[in-house]
Amino acid sequence: MVRGESLPGAGSVPGETIPSPNLHLSGSADELWSRLLDASPPILARRRDGKLIIDLRTVDPGDDAHIAGTLS
Repeated sequence: MVRGESLPGAGSVPGETIPSPNLHLSGSADELWSRLLDASPPILARRRDGKLIIDLRTVDPGDDAHIAGTLS
């Protein structure tokens, strides 16, 4: 877990960010990316600087078990 920033949606405040907890995943970004997208339902993440990142601001706490199960 690291502190991150997210962009508010729909261009409502251009250039502004809001604080957001980010989960930086270790391991092969390509392998994890495939595993997340193959999950049902798929789990969206982003890649930056060779890391795979899940922005937890966009994750419902009820989906935590689904994400943990997909990553284990």
